[in-house]
Amino acid sequence: MSYQKNKKLFPFFRQLAFPLRIFLLILVVSVFIVAALAQYLSASFEDYLASHVRDMAMNQAKIIASNDSIIAAVKNRDYKRLAIIANKLQRGTDFDYVVIGDRF
Repeated sequence: MSYQKNKKLFPFFRQLAFPLRIFLLILVVSVFIVAALAQYLSASFEDYLASHVRDMAMNQAKIIASNDSIIAAVKNRDYKRLAIIANKLQRGTDFDYVVIGDRF
């Protein structure tokens, strides 16, 4: 009974020559391997890119936090001066926005 079921399951595949069946099997396996590898490399590159952007943002934040004019403007609550400094920093970098604050 099981033999009859297998015979009816893939009738087209059974009619193909053996080398062609092997070729198709290798082709399907290769496509799956390439797809899995592409997915892995894409995820790996995305993780690397996120890490790189995070490191760049942290370095920029450390540089901004150590700027004496920013420290003085934050202590004195000089919002106009902070706005001017933030605009200059935003124009000079590739970040979309700059946030300056005195709390976490």
